[in-house]
Amino acid sequence: MIHDIRHDIIRRAEATPRLTAVRFGGEAVTYGALAESIESYEAIMERNSMSRDSAFVAGLMHAIPSLSYIDGVVEFTRVFGEVLAWLGRDIDRTVASPKPLRAVG
Repeated sequence: MIHDIRHDIIRRAEATPRLTAVRFGGEAVTYGALAESIESYEAIMERNSMSRDSAFVAGLMHAIPSLSYIDGVVEFTRVFGEVLAWLGRDIDRTVASPKPLRAVG
């Protein structure tokens, strides 16, 4: 799911970088800013052998700092799930690509 949302954000950032991607807690982030944040964290995570999914979460937290002020794991999970659902609202689940496999060894 995150893989598909990330791909959609990057695609939208190329076409409409100034379009608002999501609003939360009085903050609004554009597709361009969100894509830039996610991509910059991908480089960091790759150097530290972490996944693109963790880069997505870090990039989203960086782009919307008020997410870090949510108190409690349950509430954070609920709100983060709503943000993901909003960002992925136009992704067709019937044709969404599976997460790519990685070699382990």
